[in-house]
Amino acid sequence: INASEDVAFTGLRTVMMTNDAVATVNVAVGKTLDLTKMTFEPGTSLIKKGLGIVKFGASLPESLSVEEGTFVLGMNKKFNDFSVNVGIGETLDLSAATFEDGAVFTKSGEGTVILGMSTPEILNIEGGKVDITAAANFASISFAENTTLHIGSLNVSAEKVIGAGNATITYEETLFANNGVIFNVLDETVASQLAAKISVPEGYLCISNGGFLSFEKPHEASVFFWKKQDKGFAYKEFFHPENWGIGKTADSLNNEALVPGEDDRVFYGTLWQTYLYFNMQGRKRWIGDFINDEAGEMWGPRHIGVENGTFAIKNNFKVYNVQATVEANGAFVLGNDCVSRMGYQGNALKFMVKNTGMVKIGGDATLQILNVSVESGARFIFAPKSFAYSSTASRGYNSYIDNFGLVELLGGFYLKGQSLGNCTFSIRQCAGEMVLGGDVKMESTVDHLDFNLTGGVVRVTGDAAFIGCRNVVMTNDAVAEVSVAAEKTADFSAMEFMSGAELTKTGSGALKLGASLPSSLSVEAGELVLAGAANLGSSLSLGDGATLRIASAGIAAEAIAGIENANFAVDASVLANGAVLVSSTSRELLETIAAKLAAEVNRVSSARRGVTVTADSNGGYALSVFATKGLKIFVK
Repeated sequence: INASEDVAFTGLRTVMMTNDAVATVNVAVGKTLDLTKMTFEPGTSLIKKGLGIVKFGASLPESLSVEEGTFVLGMNKKFNDFSVNVGIGETLDLSAATFEDGAVFTKSGEGTVILGMSTPEILNIEGGKVDITAAANFASISFAENTTLHIGSLNVSAEKVIGAGNATITYEETLFANNGVIFNVLDETVASQLAAKISVPEGYLCISNGGFLSFEKPHEASVFFWKKQDKGFAYKEFFHPENWGIGKTADSLNNEALVPGEDDRVFYGTLWQTYLYFNMQGRKRWIGDFINDEAGEMWGPRHIGVENGTFAIKNNFKVYNVQATVEANGAFVLGNDCVSRMGYQGNALKFMVKNTGMVKIGGDATLQILNVSVESGARFIFAPKSFAYSSTASRGYNSYIDNFGLVELLGGFYLKGQSLGNCTFSIRQCAGEMVLGGDVKMESTVDHLDFNLTGGVVRVTGDAAFIGCRNVVMTNDAVAEVSVAAEKTADFSAMEFMSGAELTKTGSGALKLGASLPSSLSVEAGELVLAGAANLGSSLSLGDGATLRIASAGIAAEAIAGIENANFAVDASVLANGAVLVSSTSRELLETIAAKLAAEVNRVSSARRGVTVTADSNGGYALSVFATKGLKIFVK
């Protein structure tokens, strides 16, 4: 519509923009296009041009782009996708507007837009300034060159920032007085870029510790003492300066009102029992070291608690007798460059990871005793660069990971080094889910690694096997699932299945089993590889399209459920002339397998092999391999 005069729709029964329609209105300067009577159906997209005015009523298009001129809203101020050009010196107040879930807002022009309690999911600043006046969480903010974000409230955050190098960040002076977080950016590297762009009050720095941009006083690296070491389990505010002293005693002063940062050390106390229970106040905080460096102060039990945010250690975590409790949306992190010692001379490092809590282990870890209990709803991420027994670990030290929640062994579990002898590390998958991204491996001639599967799901995301383990067991009457990612192999051939064990295999990857099999085995998808002379009995069920691969001779079976719609494969290495692949009392079962294998045998055998079913000497039947002695069959 080109409106060169005032235009309104009056006396009409319906005025409508139909489903998914795209239209442009161009309104001349000084003229008005009145769309207050129009109903905009779902999917409509309207572009407004010209210096004139467009008026809206009770309905708005799903996507509105105002490239120039002005517009007037009626009662409805609810937007989905919205773009607007605001000229230099002009301000558009959208503080009363509401943005639908997933809304995209693009602002161009050199003027200012004010956003209020409701904000879009994606904010694109292509020109000028956007003023945020209330707490907001953006999925994405992008900055064009020479654009500004003005923050007028605490608790503004963005999961993703694009074009951080183009941005200018300004803020209300009252935010500085509140000693709070100016801006939270999920990407910590991007947060550091933005911190450098914020003007700083005299005597302060803008830091981006953990992605949380805040104003703090600069100081030399210091030792901080937690003053709230009273016996008990009361969580105190980490960012309250009155809870910290600079020094190693309870009466240490803190005249500058500081809290520890990534260059500082937290000293964990001199009392026989100390309690450092941190309420992280919704933030993430990196500190340099958590360590006690004086021999006379190391033996008493220490308690660490973390809730409502992340306590992260960058450089050193060397402890003797510490129990760390992580709960209530708390997280405890050892960074990728952290050097840690876990336990010492009979004293364990213990993690109690409770519902909604998370522990993440990175860096280089030296083990004496580590005990980890992961409750339902909790998460434990284990991805160290190196993990090894200390040569001073005494004989018989026992460590464990017990999982009832979510354990992520992102690169697998690789324990090397040698203790003084006979130390055991046990991984017990009891319930919940364990993510296995690589091998479970022990490299020691004197120590032991055990793996027990008692329930839940083992989700294999990378090729994984059990190497150098003493015991790999699925326990009596356990019910569990193994899910294997596409094109990956979970080699469980080292696992011994106890009486009554029930295992379900899911995922499109391959599960490899040996001579020991569970009492009940269901393969819903992907491939089952039988790599040992196993006796299936009647335990196996194959889902539609699942594949059974024979990788060993000497398999026995009485019945296989779902065989009609399943696939069969065979490894060339087992096709020795005369080898009995499968034996059974059911000739029908073997003939079905033979029919499904015939083409595959011909494909993988370079020596012209075939399979046949014959009676055996035990009154049963055998699926055997035979040589064709050079016979060739041509089909025309």
